[in-house]
Amino acid sequence: MSITSVIITKNEAENIALCIESVSSFSDEIIILDSYSQDDTEKIARSFSKVKFYQRHFDNYIAQKNFANELVSSNYILSLDADEYADPSLISFIQTQTYQNFQAISFRRINYIGNQSIQYGLWSRDVKIRLWKKGSAHWAGTIPHEHLVLKAGKQIYKSSATIRHRAYKNEDSLYLKSMNYARLAAQLYTSRFFLLLIISIIINPVFKFFKGYIWLQGYRDGSMGWAIAKVSALETFYKYFYALKWKWR
Repeated sequence: MSITSVIITKNEAENIALCIESVSSFSDEIIILDSYSQDDTEKIARSFSKVKFYQRHFDNYIAQKNFANELVSSNYILSLDADEYADPSLISFIQTQTYQNFQAISFRRINYIGNQSIQYGLWSRDVKIRLWKKGSAHWAGTIPHEHLVLKAGKQIYKSSATIRHRAYKNEDSLYLKSMNYARLAAQLYTSRFFLLLIISIIINPVFKFFKGYIWLQGYRDGSMGWAIAKVSALETFYKYFYALKWKWR
């Protein structure tokens, strides 16, 4: 059975080499679908012999990832974001070829802010389906939080292997990206009733903070645990704030 690693990119010169290197040993081909990067992403990606480099104007993550999957010629697809990489546990899992016994495999994703891995809080349950048999799944969901949808009857094997995610350089980059997510998500909420949006903007941010910091023990990650819980609550607040603002333009 052959396997293709699929990575979508835009201005990922800082991350793309590590991502490609981490999957090169087991990939029969590596598909890069780039959104016309302005940095050295293309130059770096093309320097790897297994890479097949394509470009497409970005509309959303769901469409981009589904388009990239159609370029695959292998039996199995491994999907990674450019700021992720396969760690030794994932490499070992794929090299044993255990994955061939399953239609889809999920992995735990370990997220980093700077050099600190986050073990608790809202990110502690970050499990993603990232390896599946071609034709058995497609990307769907809501922008910006896409997810993989399996065809009926397909079972998921929960692997203990992990993906590493260099999510953010620091707390400032976490905040900026979260505010961007809030604006994207708000577009989906403008059709909701005004009263429901008012209730949501009051209750949901408080619940989000409590869940991440107290219930899921985000406080055990120290200052970064506090930052994640705080920014997650702010993202939730602004998601409804922008929806209300745009609804009443």
